[in-house]
Amino acid sequence: MVEKPPSDSSDADKRPYVYQEIERQLMTLISQENQDAAKNIFADLLKMGRDGYQFGVDLISELCTELTGVKSLQIVPKGPLELDVDIKRKNELVLKFKHTIAPLIDITAITFGEDLNFGAVVDKEKKGLRMNIRRGLKLSLKLGPLDSTIDVKGSALLSRNDRNQLLLSTTVVVPGMDNPVTLSIPLTQIFAQRKSGQ
Repeated sequence: MVEKPPSDSSDADKRPYVYQEIERQLMTLISQENQDAAKNIFADLLKMGRDGYQFGVDLISELCTELTGVKSLQIVPKGPLELDVDIKRKNELVLKFKHTIAPLIDITAITFGEDLNFGAVVDKEKKGLRMNIRRGLKLSLKLGPLDSTIDVKGSALLSRNDRNQLLLSTTVVVPGMDNPVTLSIPLTQIFAQRKSGQ
């Protein structure tokens, strides 16, 4: 059993030791020049209260854990609860799944590219990360007999559903459809399918 080490920080005393350890591990992934600034993110999350802090750390750590093959992770704080995230991978991660969004129109895969870049703001009301995706995320579609790939850019929300599963909600323009389509992509389910080899 790991005992909680002594700490001189009053903020550290307010956090469960397990979350201090997760924070320590995440900090090892952040580039050295940004570590001091990145510590402010965790301090801001703590100000949201115990539940908010726990949620924020859980969400960030789960996403980092599931995106295997990460070569580097750079987090640059831009303001209170706002940050830029750049995740570089050794190669693309293609996760196949089927999700029908309209008659004869299915999503068949989500692809995390070698360079995934987005801005993020903690959304306290929705308990998630409000993202501005710049590059590195694609969806593969089946449009009847045709295959198509679309880049996912702009606004998205990384959050959890009522079963505590990770969701990515975003709005995309699908070829052949008059109006944009809002999607909720069940990341936890997709990651689980990859692990089970389905």
